[in-house]
Amino acid sequence: MWHKHIIRVRYQETDQMGVVYHANYLNWFEIGRTELIRAMGMTYQTIEASGLLLPVIEAEMKFRQPARYDDLIGIYTRIVSFTNLRLEFATEIRRLTPEEAAAQAGRHADLPSGTNGSKRLKEAEGAPNPQVSAPVTGKRSTAGGGEDAAAGTHGEAVNEAIHAAAMTAPITEPQGELLVSGGTRHVWLSREWKPARIDREAPELYALLAQNRNGG
Repeated sequence: MWHKHIIRVRYQETDQMGVVYHANYLNWFEIGRTELIRAMGMTYQTIEASGLLLPVIEAEMKFRQPARYDDLIGIYTRIVSFTNLRLEFATEIRRLTPEEAAAQAGRHADLPSGTNGSKRLKEAEGAPNPQVSAPVTGKRSTAGGGEDAAAGTHGEAVNEAIHAAAMTAPITEPQGELLVSGGTRHVWLSREWKPARIDREAPELYALLAQNRNGG
């Protein structure tokens, strides 16, 4: 099962060629791993507080297409394999449409507390937007009122719907245009940088990894 986490490309993540600088994809890989572990029910901060470290010992990436400023990006991460000493992740970076960002496994996600990502997205997209060419990236100045205010409200509504829909359960197949694929391999260490067996040091974590790997 894949875990999906959605981000937008920031201006500072691009280079002189106008595309995302290649090293930034490693940062996105890390974000994906961190959020997958959080979704399992345990934060990486908690893991380190228990005395365990998980350094990268190998990383690989294959670049197919570049990401550009303001793209909606889906970071898809899953556990490929694990033992009591090692852990391997696979990651895919994909460009998403707003509909794909709000969707889960080919359908729109039903969100907690009676909200629905599809409904909120459609309502947001249907709101008046006299400045449709403006990027939907946060707040615009409303000092002048009128079009700027309407465009800002529309953009914030779409972003809110996408953000809410991103908080979904694991999915079977990634969506969107594949940009970068790869993975990382890790080893469990103690604070003294010695190999640590997590089935002994953190049995709860070991059980969570097994559950996630089996699609639970």
